[in-house]
Amino acid sequence: MAIDDSQVSLRALEWAAKNLLRKGDEVHLLHVLPSAVPPPAGMAARGSLLYSALPDPQMARAAEDSAEAFIASDFLPTLERHAGAGVTPTVELLRPATYETLAEVLVRRSQELGGRVLVVGAHHKGLVGEVLEGSTAKSIASVAEIPLVVIH
Repeated sequence: MAIDDSQVSLRALEWAAKNLLRKGDEVHLLHVLPSAVPPPAGMAARGSLLYSALPDPQMARAAEDSAEAFIASDFLPTLERHAGAGVTPTVELLRPATYETLAEVLVRRSQELGGRVLVVGAHHKGLVGEVLEGSTAKSIASVAEIPLVVIH
């Protein structure tokens, strides 16, 4: 399950907890952190780029702290409330090692885990945002070898 600190991501988790997860299941909450290196010029055409590179280790640590905080305060309680105590969550903060897009990071990790389905929340970026940044959900759909559930 791909997550970020948005309400649509929280709704996607609620949907997955109510409709997919059963007692004994394990769910991996995958959050992609900002890249440690800036992307090369022109990479935006590949779609769904990661956030800006973080210029120093303190900012990188702050991004990790922020992610851990929103996951602990919002996502883990929501998961337990909707899926119950029988579902085991694993939180993974992923930082791309190369010039990967969000979609590439999420698909790669899902494949490594042997995931059966990838659930994402779709952000409404508008036409300009779609053209400039692409859509993570569309990028995932084009390369994923497992089912993709997109929640709006």
